[in-house]
Amino acid sequence: MKISRKMLEGAEARGLITGEQVEALQQYFIEQTENQPQFSFTHILYYLGGLVAIGAMTVFMSLGWQSFGGAAIVVIAALYAMIGIAITNRLSNQGMAIPAGVCATFVVCLVPLAIYGLQEWMGTWPDIAGFQQ
Repeated sequence: MKISRKMLEGAEARGLITGEQVEALQQYFIEQTENQPQFSFTHILYYLGGLVAIGAMTVFMSLGWQSFGGAAIVVIAALYAMIGIAITNRLSNQGMAIPAGVCATFVVCLVPLAIYGLQEWMGTWPDIAGFQQ
């Protein structure tokens, strides 16, 4: 059930709560719903930004993986992951759960890239020619 300000004012009019309690409860409800996923412009921008970052990283690495080599891919993925974890922690400490979650998702998306780079670097990534008949 969504509790609106009008409902709280109605409870005040009936003598169930005071005006100070109306203000305190209204502020409490605003704080409780602040970090919940919702269809708002700000949250859409959070998700869009994460999508752009993840997409850019995948396109960037898929277009440049041959020129970098396995070791460079591991280093780049690890560097981005460390930066992403630091940003995630900072956002989380500031109480910004939604952007912190989006940033953590970015870090998780880097894991397959790092594993691929590690396998390429160690020479264990299978050659496509070996799979063709």
